[in-house]
Amino acid sequence: MPRVRRAGVVLAMVIGALAIGAGIAFRLTRIAPAWWDDAVVGNAPAALEFENAVLTQLSSVRPPDGGGTYRSAPWRVALSESDINAWLEHRLPGWLRNQDESFRWPAQLSAVRTSWRPGVVFIGVAITSGSDQVISMEIVPRIDERGALWLTVRAARLGRLPVPPSWALSGGGWLPVEALASPEVRGAVEAAMGRRPLAADAAIPVDSVRRVSFIELMPQQARLDVTAQTVADAP
Repeated sequence: MPRVRRAGVVLAMVIGALAIGAGIAFRLTRIAPAWWDDAVVGNAPAALEFENAVLTQLSSVRPPDGGGTYRSAPWRVALSESDINAWLEHRLPGWLRNQDESFRWPAQLSAVRTSWRPGVVFIGVAITSGSDQVISMEIVPRIDERGALWLTVRAARLGRLPVPPSWALSGGGWLPVEALASPEVRGAVEAAMGRRPLAADAAIPVDSVRRVSFIELMPQQARLDVTAQTVADAP
């Protein structure tokens, strides 16, 4: 076979392989991750019941654990995947609007869903832009010895195609530029890349004198185990 003809055959084979690879990659971007369809999602009444149960746990008056400054004994609660997903689907948009009246739920975002496994949580968003695609991340949550909350992204995917976590964290191109430029979003991206904690103090206020300090967040199969302690709020 003449050298020129042989080179043409090789080039055609390379182009064909690239085309096949591109076709497979494109196909993978259109298929939701395996966990997405398996994730259990509760209904709207379950979401409201879950929210009320969480608020009850957070605000419960617990006996002090010894003398001195008020501090309860550590307490534990298990949050089911079904209830978490129900709240994300039915209550999250309204909750965000209550935090900021100017907030508008992105029109392209059609669903948020999680799947909990031992030591890791999968979280994904379904984006509607011509056709549905799921951007998902594999996240390892932990609270360090100083009480700081870390949420480190271990992997990211568009559909079933692995993508750089930085691309997924930027919203895959659908987040507005002004949102990406905000200090809050930049800080969240830095935290997700493992460069800083998401929160220096994993605690939330309960009232004017108490707060709940989270000690451990442990993903398990289809649930999240939470260990916390109610403490006196700093003056």
